[in-house]
Amino acid sequence: MGEANPQSVPRFFPTGYTATYPVQKGEIRPQFIQIPILIGAIISVGFALWDAYDAYNVCSDYGGDSIKCTVAAGSVFVFSLAIEGDEIVSIFRHGDELVEVPGRLYSTLKRLDIVEEIDQGLQKARFVNERFAHIFDDIAKHGDDAAKALDDLVRAGVSKEAVEEAVKHGATIKGVKEGIERFAKSTSSIKNSHGYTIVIERGNERYGLIHGWLRHVHGYEMDYKRETSFFPMGQEIVYYVNGQRKVMKLPKTIQSPEELYNEIVRLTRQYKDLLRPNMESRPGTIILTKPSNLPGITEITVVFKRRGSTYKLITFWPDSGSAVWVYKNGKWIRRP
Repeated sequence: MGEANPQSVPRFFPTGYTATYPVQKGEIRPQFIQIPILIGAIISVGFALWDAYDAYNVCSDYGGDSIKCTVAAGSVFVFSLAIEGDEIVSIFRHGDELVEVPGRLYSTLKRLDIVEEIDQGLQKARFVNERFAHIFDDIAKHGDDAAKALDDLVRAGVSKEAVEEAVKHGATIKGVKEGIERFAKSTSSIKNSHGYTIVIERGNERYGLIHGWLRHVHGYEMDYKRETSFFPMGQEIVYYVNGQRKVMKLPKTIQSPEELYNEIVRLTRQYKDLLRPNMESRPGTIILTKPSNLPGITEITVVFKRRGSTYKLITFWPDSGSAVWVYKNGKWIRRP
């Protein structure tokens, strides 16, 4: 499944994320605890500890400090509650593997439909919704920070499908959120000399600043659109050739989201008077390809759509330059 399966579930999360539970080694193991505590845990979570015991019996290799184990085909379902030290953990079936995450993340995963439950008599099984496999992996790896970042993105109007694609192509959920916050800013409307109002909206994955960031920084829709050109920000783009995971390291000539934002606003302001009906390539649409001030980019294309007396920024992309790479028909080409 390529990058879909995390190599481990670390007890201390990498730099850039907050540690959410202490470093400790061990394995899932049933423990004898006081009956009131056990009953409280089972009632509050709604699952039996015996499920975890069965899961323990079929796990052959925990891979160091992770609690992930390969499951023989057709053997068992995922059993959802175990106690590791003082920590309640939730265990999920993820393809042919068992993966555990801190139990406190379960409510977020369930509420956002990242995981699913199936009743099995007195027991319940928990499965990863494979439509969001990469989101799950990021949350399993980075914990509370990733879960909160996903929550914030969904509240901001970014779909889980768009986040899944960005993470599939190499981003982290937190990285997507922070980039959008820094790039997709609210911008005052602009008036031109012809009486038209130009609006640069935050938008969502379909149009506006958020669309441009997701598509031309993180590669949203690159798998099924004819071509996607990338702003050179030093990002690593994951792609797949015959099911094999590959990574394209892009150059870094744009130093920050703010630098890219300022350039899009500059182009809009500088060429605002070109936005009028007799410049439309087709009814309501104006496409401008203009010189860029960003290093490594010669030209940037910006697209506006008119409704009444208002032109709205729809999308934008780097058109050419020594640092501009394009993913086209499954291949990378440079567009100098």
